[in-house]
Amino acid sequence: MLPPLTPEEQQQKPTDVDERNVLQLHILADGTLTCNNQPLAIGQLQSRVETFVGSEAERLKHIIQIDADREASYDTYFQVQDAIVSAYRHLRDQQARRQFGMPMARCSAEQQEMLRSYYPQRVAEVNNSYAATGDKQRGTHNAQRGGES
Repeated sequence: MLPPLTPEEQQQKPTDVDERNVLQLHILADGTLTCNNQPLAIGQLQSRVETFVGSEAERLKHIIQIDADREASYDTYFQVQDAIVSAYRHLRDQQARRQFGMPMARCSAEQQEMLRSYYPQRVAEVNNSYAATGDKQRGTHNAQRGGES
């Protein structure tokens, strides 16, 4: 089971966002992953994130929204996080090779920061809680995730 949000995270207000700029990922209690309400194998997630984030129209406006059921396993959650981080790493590395002629790991700190700005990692997590009636109530908080490489 995933840990509850801290009081600070619970107090953050959701931001209005154009739905076309949001890639919605849902991790269900049984470990099933959906992307924009369509089943998606975790092995396909990195490619899907690369396509979405790499789109010139979405590059600076996108948000990847993770909605994990409270009963979802940590393993599935971390696999999703790993696929997202890998997608950003791959996109940034490709841009480094185009722009600087070398992989991101060999770029200067300034060049690496430019690459992070070119493909900003924008991830929002959604907290699901269930009332006694079984109705789903949603609260969101935005989080810049670690793994910026």
